[in-house]
Amino acid sequence: MKKNKLLWLGTFSAAICAVALLCVLPTITGQSPHERDASIVVKEAFAPQYPRVALAAQVQGTVRVKATVTHDGSVGKVEALVGSPMLVPLVLEAAKKWKFESGREQAVELEFQFQALPSTAPKDQIGSVYIPPLAIIVRDRVPVIPDSAHG
Repeated sequence: MKKNKLLWLGTFSAAICAVALLCVLPTITGQSPHERDASIVVKEAFAPQYPRVALAAQVQGTVRVKATVTHDGSVGKVEALVGSPMLVPLVLEAAKKWKFESGREQAVELEFQFQALPSTAPKDQIGSVYIPPLAIIVRDRVPVIPDSAHG
């Protein structure tokens, strides 16, 4: 009985390790599970500013846009696929500024993740981070509202 229990425990442990490895493997290899097209080369990526109103309201989340890359590597048409209406307008402006290696015209999906951090978050956690090939993380602190502003 004890041998069967140990065998089951060993099998269960191996399964847990396998699942953990599958979750961590994209990080180890440097590949994002959201990686869509490794053949496209980004020359310049632009991040939007976190809208102050959205930050004060603690609006966060992902905005995805579809951008048409022209033959010269500039971005032509851009359309929002998903995201908060408070975040989308600045993302559309930023996406139009991206530059790609010239080549064939193609559509790419860009992802912008907005994270509203506590007002006490360390300064080194604030700002934008480019996540190759087609994503940006935008982090900022939620502003502190003085008590006198409440009434």
